[in-house]
Amino acid sequence: MTPESQRIAIAEACGLTGYLHSLPDYLSDINAMNEAEKMLTDAQYIYFAAELNACWFHDNPQTDKRVGILRSASATAAQRAEAFLRTLNLWTE
Repeated sequence: MTPESQRIAIAEACGLTGYLHSLPDYLSDINAMNEAEKMLTDAQYIYFAAELNACWFHDNPQTDKRVGILRSASATAAQRAEAFLRTLNLWTE
């Protein structure tokens, strides 16, 4: 997905509408992603955590699997955005 399509998809999932330039920059703003993540239900958050781990390991394959889950807590905004979209089945290749 392009960065713009990711921003639009996340904003729409959060109920935001408007022009592209006024949407939060979810891919580089960890605070914006934190707000987006709050809209996930507990059940969705379980899937989100799994997707976030997958994103982390994809970008950091050298990470020891025993600590990787803990390291995914420091995932980037872009990794969180991808995991969020995958959780909601909004990610497209």
